[in-house]
Amino acid sequence: MPRSQSLGIHFFFVRDGLNSASVSAKPSSWLNLGVVDDLDIDPKDKLSEIIGPAPGRRDRLDVVLTERVIDFSANLKQVASQIWQLAWGSLPFDATTTPTDYQFNPNEGGLVKGWAKFQGYDHDNVLRVNVEMWCALQLASPLKLGADVVSPQVRGLVIRNTLNTGSMLQLIQ
Repeated sequence: MPRSQSLGIHFFFVRDGLNSASVSAKPSSWLNLGVVDDLDIDPKDKLSEIIGPAPGRRDRLDVVLTERVIDFSANLKQVASQIWQLAWGSLPFDATTTPTDYQFNPNEGGLVKGWAKFQGYDHDNVLRVNVEMWCALQLASPLKLGADVVSPQVRGLVIRNTLNTGSMLQLIQ
């Protein structure tokens, strides 16, 4: 029987080249992107229908999956240095400094790829979901600075990688 679930999401991201992360290796340590307000997982399948003759008409004979991608978006309630890098399009900030004492050049960096990790804990503080994916990461909306808490939205485009993994503790008990 299904049970009600409330999952608190922890979001980590390590850019390619940091902490030994690369397309062929997961990072040696993960960098927390802060408090996640909510996480949207958006699988997108492209289907092709096979239509063929049948007596008196043409019918759907089959449906074939021709493309599959997964995107995700997260609304954050904190601003990690990686968010500033995305906002300014800069190269990664040096791990020994903070954005307040780091000189950077806007638009000097390129597309940000790296490893994303999501951990979902239920209301009993039990780890229910753990997913690690190679992806491209970008801001999903303008970074609004003002009187309210800065709440960045990020968007990830999952890229096929043999090291992409996930695990889930049984949700139905």
